[in-house]
Amino acid sequence: MKKYLRLIIPFAFLGILCGCLEDSDSSSADQFSSLDARIEETMEKYKFPGVQVAIMKNERLVYQNSFGFAEVESSARVTNKSLFRIASISKPITAIGILKLVKDSKLELDSKVFGEGAILGTKFGAKPYSEAVKSITVRHLLEHKAGGWPNDANDPMFLAIHYPQHQLIGYVLDTRPLSNPPGSTIIYSNFGYCILGRIIEEVSGENYETYIKKNVLEPYGITSMHIGRNFDHDKHENEVKYYNRHSDYSPYQIDVKRMDSGGGWIGSATDLLRFMARIDRLHQKEDMLDEYFLNQMYFRFSNWFHYGAMSGTSGVLERVNDNFSFSVLANGNSLEFGTSLDAFRRVIYQDLQTRTDWPDHDLFDNQ
Repeated sequence: MKKYLRLIIPFAFLGILCGCLEDSDSSSADQFSSLDARIEETMEKYKFPGVQVAIMKNERLVYQNSFGFAEVESSARVTNKSLFRIASISKPITAIGILKLVKDSKLELDSKVFGEGAILGTKFGAKPYSEAVKSITVRHLLEHKAGGWPNDANDPMFLAIHYPQHQLIGYVLDTRPLSNPPGSTIIYSNFGYCILGRIIEEVSGENYETYIKKNVLEPYGITSMHIGRNFDHDKHENEVKYYNRHSDYSPYQIDVKRMDSGGGWIGSATDLLRFMARIDRLHQKEDMLDEYFLNQMYFRFSNWFHYGAMSGTSGVLERVNDNFSFSVLANGNSLEFGTSLDAFRRVIYQDLQTRTDWPDHDLFDNQ
């Protein structure tokens, strides 16, 4: 599950494309027709079956629209209620869950994770832990500074695919030593966020999905997000079908349930902006955490984004500045996922920089 996280400096973009609108609960056809056209042509350029886009201004949902097919075989269209795998965009959700436990005095960011007296103790694996492993803290995992287990060809989350989470963590601790001292360098790690999910379960006494729904999502009106399921025949209501047209690696070979806290959620572009509105440190809608906690990690920056991508899935959630945020989700992937997602980002940035006729409505109120 690839992803990059970095700060960016807004800049001008070019591109005039063509397309069409979905009629139901979409933004004004006339007002956003040029944006719709550019989004649809970008979707077609990268051969994504379907795309969903939402834009928020001053914590109001001012634009949402859907393009293409939720299922190509049946010609079922994507709607604004369609649900997509969001892959690594799950990580900010997990991070907020951890920070919520810290706020509630159930956890400390600098607490040790493994070893006698640590949060997870010695319950995983059969071998003694190294001193390096015993020095890993919650903060290290949040910031991708645990010292190893990278998102590369040997990413632990895509190995031993028949192991449940408990067995996988034990296997990795026993066989995959850290490559760097914890805290010394950033190594993006899906596996580290798998461990954070187990920390949430250990500290809260609840299943990871249950805790996140009860404490992070549902209190703020986000009721359609779930941990995804592994197979198309078992998918959730309103969930799209996923397509990988660039390799033989099927989207349905992925154990999405096992990836829960690092890449397992499904949701809509609008769901992601409901979440963003509660963590963006603005004041039109009450944030779910105090500013002290939202000054941790990348949440403290005015401009940040998180990609999510794996076989059959691409997406981005971005806080542009103190006025705008947006999200894009697709049920396909490209060989260079950053290139395709950046193309959508350029289209949206161009619109944000040139549009003067933003509507006064809040589409959140209609849902």
